[in-house]
Amino acid sequence: MLRLLLLLALAGWVPAAQSARVVTLSPHATELVWFAGGGEQLVGVAAFSDFPETVRQLPVIGDVTGIDRERLISLAPDLLVYWSSGIRPSDLAWLQERGIATFASGAVSIDGLVEELRSLGELLGTGEAAARSIRDIEQKRQALERLGTGDKRVRMIHQLWNRPLIVLGRRDLLPHALELCGIDNPVDIGDLASASVSREYLHALEADAILIGDDAFFAPFNPGGLPVYRSDSNRMHRPAPRLLDAALEICRAIRSANERGGTRDE
Repeated sequence: MLRLLLLLALAGWVPAAQSARVVTLSPHATELVWFAGGGEQLVGVAAFSDFPETVRQLPVIGDVTGIDRERLISLAPDLLVYWSSGIRPSDLAWLQERGIATFASGAVSIDGLVEELRSLGELLGTGEAAARSIRDIEQKRQALERLGTGDKRVRMIHQLWNRPLIVLGRRDLLPHALELCGIDNPVDIGDLASASVSREYLHALEADAILIGDDAFFAPFNPGGLPVYRSDSNRMHRPAPRLLDAALEICRAIRSANERGGTRDE
């Protein structure tokens, strides 16, 4: 946190409690600022930002493919919050040249998410609101642990696309949260968050279930006839507090299926 504050100070950041003008460059960053208590400080958001509902009315300043620089300048932001893996180097350099402070977000663990919320709360002067969100996260972490399947762990493949076959790896907040309740990701793609894999690779994996988004319009690759679970894509794939709600729903569905004597909940 100290290093972050130093970097922001060098970028011209002057903390002004609850008066900073904030923009975001990814939907999850929009959610994160809101959960940190900075909803009223948002003046521009990323495309596809839809939570909370009020952010739909804010100007869109771009997405991971680029920034609408003219619109961004017109909003005179003090801080831009972006996805650490989703900004063009040229845009980041341009922001630094303009003296606009930036905050990189992309937690892959619950502890990392807590730290991001705490840091944003300090930067925006909304520490109390951030602390409330953190307490809620800790309660959900404990709920996930209570839902643990004990010695019987479930191996679940999270398929993101089918042509080509793209799967989620272990370096992501969702598999980290699911591990707490006994759901493991058998996909090993190193430090990659996701990757394209072969049908042979998936077929050879020892797995018990498949997870896909509830808005997926493709059929998962499922030669073994494994049970298929679905959950809200936006919540699952955005490293923000609502992801824990999706994780809890998945864990409860698994537990319910186990209590019925199986793991199917299609």
